[in-house]
Amino acid sequence: MSAVGILYCVNKAADLGRESVFRLTIGLNPKNIVFAVLAACLLSACTDTATHANSPDVREVSFSCGNGESVAVRFFPAQGVAVLVRDGQTIELQQQPSGSGFIYSNGLNTIRGKGDNLTVEIGRMVPLQCKAR
Repeated sequence: MSAVGILYCVNKAADLGRESVFRLTIGLNPKNIVFAVLAACLLSACTDTATHANSPDVREVSFSCGNGESVAVRFFPAQGVAVLVRDGQTIELQQQPSGSGFIYSNGLNTIRGKGDNLTVEIGRMVPLQCKAR
């Protein structure tokens, strides 16, 4: 009796609005191990688009804030996600409805912007007023 290995690849498809899980079941013998390694290499290409900062549908904007701090925001419009980069930390935010400009939030952290202006709200801190460079 052979053991069973399962390889997962989760591909968040923005247009489907759900996760697709691909499952590969194999028995453990030398031929299947080679096949599993090849399959793992191919499936490793299935990653969240938000991790690819060089993707053509990603836009990164740098901002200078009134307190002298600098922040950057990576926008992923196809996924409705923005990533705030502040002090080397990244915060993923989901797009929210907005009458004008844009709003991204995860509940505790929010960015709001219009034109070159950005307001960064982090917890109970005084909001940062920033301008695109």
